[in-house]
Amino acid sequence: MTEPALLFELILLLALTAAGLALFERLKLPSIAGFLVVGALAGPGVLGFVSDPDRVRVLAEIGVVFLLFEIGLELPLERLRELGRSAWVAGGAQVLITGAAVVSGSILLGLPPAGAWVLGGIVCMSSTALAMRMLADEGQLDSPQGQIALAVLIFQDLSLVPFLLAIPFLAEGSSTSASEFGFSFLRTVLALGGVLFIVRFAVPRILNRVAETRSPDLFSLLALLIVLGSAFLAEEVGLSLAVGAFLAGVAASASPYAHQLFSEVVPLRGIALGLFFTAVGMLFEPLAAIEFAPMIGLYL
Repeated sequence: MTEPALLFELILLLALTAAGLALFERLKLPSIAGFLVVGALAGPGVLGFVSDPDRVRVLAEIGVVFLLFEIGLELPLERLRELGRSAWVAGGAQVLITGAAVVSGSILLGLPPAGAWVLGGIVCMSSTALAMRMLADEGQLDSPQGQIALAVLIFQDLSLVPFLLAIPFLAEGSSTSASEFGFSFLRTVLALGGVLFIVRFAVPRILNRVAETRSPDLFSLLALLIVLGSAFLAEEVGLSLAVGAFLAGVAASASPYAHQLFSEVVPLRGIALGLFFTAVGMLFEPLAAIEFAPMIGLYL
């Protein structure tokens, strides 16, 4: 694809995002719905303004990264430790109960056990970006229910790691042994520990050193580097982009310059998150939705 064509699609995506936001705010409807609707209309399934939304979806996912980093900034380490108990209890119960119900129902409907397990893992996950944006729009992030929801979402993001590692083991005819699965899981846990160590001890110190230079431009560049770098590092070791950004935000919250960092991130987060939901809307396929309507209704 040529660079002018990609630039055109990015400009079109920005225009659609702005149009969806303006229209739905005027109608006093949730902005997320506006992003999704205009994205669905412009995607290949309807009008086809953007033929391949996967090209811009990677860039749009940066919005989720900024959102989770911002949430991490607002959660000091002490508060995160308190949330840890809720995450294990509420998050564990949600994943186990939802997963077990879907697996059991799928097997009863004739789905093979391996496929039922994969489907159960998919259904028990939630969209962190969607849930957090809705809670933020309603001002409920700091409420008890908002904190519990955050704990559940964090647990889901972390539980995604062993789930992805187990998929090759469940595949029919797979040569993956239990020892290989255990080794992969242990390696991922160690990688998570390494990410935690880096962001916990490195991020606050780097922020303090850069702030001493009194260079606003350097601080802005550092803010962008911390957000994207932590997300990239987490993905490289098998975690999600969101988990890496969230952990970096929590680590940065210990710095006395956390408020300045917050002011640098928020404007970028709003734009990128709108692009994300518009790009997600472009993935909507009307024909597939009609074809599988009974199954979709069953799982809804």
